[in-house]
Amino acid sequence: MKRTIIYLIIVGSTMDVERGIFYWQPGPGFVGRYRLVFIKKDSHGRATRKDIIVEILIQSSSSR
Repeated sequence: MKRTIIYLIIVGSTMDVERGIFYWQPGPGFVGRYRLVFIKKDSHGRATRKDIIVEILIQSSSSR
């Protein structure tokens, strides 16, 4: 069995490797645009890259 190494560089994030689901609960101060990069290798060692852009906006008190 090959070992999988996952690097999570965002505070408050986790990865469910079995289901392929990424979770992130941004904390205070995480406002702006973030580029997330996910890389998955298949059984032949070929890598597939997926770039995701996430934009976090400030919620005004009047829209709550």
